Amino acid sequence: MALAAVLIVSIVGISRGHAAAELVAAPRAIDFRSLQVANSRLVGRVRILPHTRGVRWKLRIDSRFLPASRVRITRFSSPFVAPGDHRAQAVLLDKRGRRIAASPVRSVHVDALVAAAGDIACDPSEPGFAGTGPECHHRQTAALLGLRHYSAIFTLGDEQYECGAANAFTQSYAKTWGKYKSITHPAVGDHEYGTKKLGCPKGTAARDYFAYFGAAAGPPSKGYYSFDLGGWHIVVLNANCEEIGGCGTGSPEEQWLAADLAAHPALCTAAYWHEPRFSSALAGDDNQVDAFWRDLYAAHAEFVLNGHAHVYERFAPQTPDAVAAPDGIAEFVVGVGGRSFSVFEPQLEPLSVAHEVGTYGILALTLRKSSYSFQFVPEQGKSYSDSGTAACH
Repeated sequence: MALAAVLIVSIVGISRGHAAAELVAAPRAIDFRSLQVANSRLVGRVRILPHTRGVRWKLRIDSRFLPASRVRITRFSSPFVAPGDHRAQAVLLDKRGRRIAASPVRSVHVDALVAAAGDIACDPSEPGFAGTGPECHHRQTAALLGLRHYSAIFTLGDEQYECGAANAFTQSYAKTWGKYKSITHPAVGDHEYGTKKLGCPKGTAARDYFAYFGAAAGPPSKGYYSFDLGGWHIVVLNANCEEIGGCGTGSPEEQWLAADLAAHPALCTAAYWHEPRFSSALAGDDNQVDAFWRDLYAAHAEFVLNGHAHVYERFAPQTPDAVAAPDGIAEFVVGVGGRSFSVFEPQLEPLSVAHEVGTYGILALTLRKSSYSFQFVPEQGKSYSDSGTAACH
């Protein structure tokens, strides 16, 4: 009898084990058939088993639930999702709205899509303000910003000509690029200060620029700041050195930069400001920002964006001493936001690998978890292009 009891218990245990195995192997009432990121949205399909009592289902992104869909609608496309890491789950509901099943949680990363350019909007008093001639194409470049859902816009200085005055901002920049002000991270240019420009008021401290952009432009006494975007650390600097106590080693801005980089040891780092360290345009190199480059190189930054020279130019990764290096910083000069064009020197810089004058446009950047890609996007009717991909250091 004891042996029989043991046999019965063993058989029951085996049966339960088989049932548990079958339960684990059974498909879930709801699961993702596909899930991917497209243009900053989560898109895909869910699989819902029949006879589950489910009548509706919801997509959860992090802690946020999207509106419920009927079970016969299995395809989905979420609203735009901020760059970075997210968690997604599909939840099945009964007719009373109660949760009856859920998919496993899936991790997804949304890349940051960025548009960048400097030297943008003409003064309303300029003869070519209408933009039908060779200058003042800020309307055309602003139109490019609406072609994709950008996570952020980096403006590289000289957002508003000629003197960065409030009325000019209102009549020109605000009506074009200003439509995207809420996602813009600006850098201040020399025209915003106006101190060296003929006919501009002196000693303005770029107050109209800071008033227009508000907190997004950083403290008015500094004009430099940093932020994180999709896992990247982004540093925005002020190259109007005489306005803020210098840019050299030991200056307040350089000390802030070194401390900021030390406090944010991200895998991927980028920076931008107005005047470029290296340039083949007539304006030439700006040695005043050499200390910026040295700090960024020591922190293994990926690239620097600049304006000022009204050209498009890309430099191969290089050290602060202009030596090509795999761990060097790539530089993009994107001073073709619409105002006008400069010219190149007869002899280009040795590490200039792409250069164009005569095409307005923007630089589109995709910032991924450990790499980035770039593409120059010309205004409508133009064909110049430049693109590539690079891994973070």
